[in-house]
Formats: sequence, structure tokens, C-alpha cells
Amino acid sequence: MSHPSAREWGRAQAAKAPIWGDERWHRISRVLGVALVERGEEKERGEAGHGGEGMR
Repeated sequence: MSHPSAREWGRAQAAKAPIWGDERWHRISRVLGVALVERGEEKERGEAGHGGEGMR
């Protein structure tokens, strides 16, 4: 029996997970006390990135 690679397994798990809408992300940001910005807005504001991909 062949086992999937870690990447293939991760993609399969992500495909099964529900996609969060904007309302849910904003609700979570209020709970955590953080500000979520759209991609590109941090560049317009001159904020430094963290080197990875932002939240989706």
C-alpha cells in the first residue's frame, strides 16, 4: 500500500476543511484582539511583512 507524501496528505486535509468567510475571520480577530488586513494593505501602510503567507 502506498502512503501519500506529507504535502499530498496536507492538501487532502485542507480540501476537507470548511472555508472560513470574512465574517468568521473578523469575529475571530475581535476575540484575539488583532487587526486583519487584506493582502497588499500592509504594503500601502508601509508595514513590515513576517516572511510567510498571511492569513486566509
